[in-house]
Amino acid sequence: MMEDSAPPASITAAAAFLLLLSLSGAGPMPTVAQEAKCPFDGRRPPLGEILKGPASQRPSLCKANLAGTNLAGADLSGADLSGANLKGSNLARANLKRSRLVGAELAGTSLAGADLGGTNLAEADLAGADLTNVDLAGAALTGADLTGANLTGAKLNNANLESAKLNNANLSDANVTEAYLGSARLEGANLISVKGITCDQLRAAKTDRATKLPGGMKCS
Repeated sequence: MMEDSAPPASITAAAAFLLLLSLSGAGPMPTVAQEAKCPFDGRRPPLGEILKGPASQRPSLCKANLAGTNLAGADLSGADLSGANLKGSNLARANLKRSRLVGAELAGTSLAGADLGGTNLAEADLAGADLTNVDLAGAALTGADLTGANLTGAKLNNANLESAKLNNANLSDANVTEAYLGSARLEGANLISVKGITCDQLRAAKTDRATKLPGGMKCS
């Protein structure tokens, strides 16, 4: 009766090597992919050089550290700033049209007079931000935190503000024509001179006795 013969040691070693190689090769891939997607993750990018190039050739600025940066009047149209830290930055009069600021940190940032038309600001933190006369027409602000923000004179027509936090925000002279306010938090918000507001919008939102409505406006 013949006994089963063991495989040669060279074959066993080769198989083990290939298995180890496949396992070690799979490990770093997510990190490399992440770096390629967000090359300045947590770091300060060389903005001077980046902004010199054409917008179509600029690298992503997602998750970049831009806190306290002076970007007044800068052209950042179409830029990917998702998850970027822009706390305390100066973005007054900046062109951010159709840019991506999903989950970006913008608390206390100055955006006065900036163009954010069509920009995606879903889940962004804009608490206490200066948004005076900002253009947010058609912007996506779903779930964004605008608590205590100054939106005086802001253009919010056709913007999506579903579930946005606008508690104690100042919307004096803001235009909210055709804006979607479903489940938006408007407790304590100043809407006294807001333009384009309807009872349907207010019924879809969450208000309280501290919400200041336009004079004479009553929605049952």
